[in-house]
Amino acid sequence: MKQILCYGDSNTWGYMGSDLKRYPWDIRWTGRVQERLGDKWRVIEEGLCSRTAAVEDRVQPYRSGLEYIVPCLMSHHPLEMIIVMLGTNDTKRRYHLSPEEIGMEMEELLRRIKETLYWLESRHTKILLAAPARLREPVLANGEIDGTSAEKLKKLPAVYKEIAGQYGAAFMDAGRYVQDFQPDGIHFSEAGHQQFAEAVLKRMKAI
Repeated sequence: MKQILCYGDSNTWGYMGSDLKRYPWDIRWTGRVQERLGDKWRVIEEGLCSRTAAVEDRVQPYRSGLEYIVPCLMSHHPLEMIIVMLGTNDTKRRYHLSPEEIGMEMEELLRRIKETLYWLESRHTKILLAAPARLREPVLANGEIDGTSAEKLKKLPAVYKEIAGQYGAAFMDAGRYVQDFQPDGIHFSEAGHQQFAEAVLKRMKAI
């Protein structure tokens, strides 16, 4: 059985936008991908609300994608593919990061993934880096993700695409496909999960 690791934030976890409610497995994009791929594949969902690419946050600890990635890869080995979609939370106002600085974080995450795959003798594993979807207006200003974040996210695809090329990863821009969001303008609606699942499946065939 081939395994795919989906490493992301609340849009991979399936956050419904209130009180930590979560979409059912068959609604989340990961579950939809699993359904289409069938029994010969296993989709491993590693989504965490507020996860960043590399920021260590004392207010919300244990959210750094960089710090968790090594044990995650080791526990789920072997993997046919790793899909990484992070960056939205890195745009929070209190982190004061530019798109280029977020790109540097993602570069470090990809470097650690490649190093770990080398140690695991799993150099065949494919990596798909997805730039997160853009925010939809009106974004509910909560002091963290707001209009400033939206401007940063518009610039991330170009930054991520260049980094993906440097590390031999495939690239896709979720913002080209996900058009439907919950009222907060941040999290995928049911339709948004379907849109992203279809885009991922199409991109996988081309890798």
